[in-house]
Amino acid sequence: DHGIHDDDDSSGVEFPTAATPMFLIKEKNVHRENIAMCSAPISYEDFQATILENMGLLGPEDEVIFPDSIYKYSEGDLRVRVWYDSSFSGKASMKYVFCGDTCELERVVRENEGEEVSDYP
Repeated sequence: DHGIHDDDDSSGVEFPTAATPMFLIKEKNVHRENIAMCSAPISYEDFQATILENMGLLGPEDEVIFPDSIYKYSEGDLRVRVWYDSSFSGKASMKYVFCGDTCELERVVRENEGEEVSDYP
């Protein structure tokens, strides 16, 4: 799930970038009264390692293919992220590298700190 997107153009960014990705994870034998929320800088790239770890199947040899699970990151950690403005938007594809949340992404977009790329992953 990509969570919410900022569809309000008042930010001054031509194509608003804010997104709030979300995982809902229910670990085996863990019971909570309420949903525990965390803003750790996790990524969809961490999903496979997290599933394997929760199943007890993540071994040292798997870390080459699946380097990080969500448990590697904590609230307040910083993580380098990459965001691509895809070419279907009608302008050149841009690659933005940032460290932080979507507010930091919006800042690097607003200040044009990206680089033009010809290939979108």
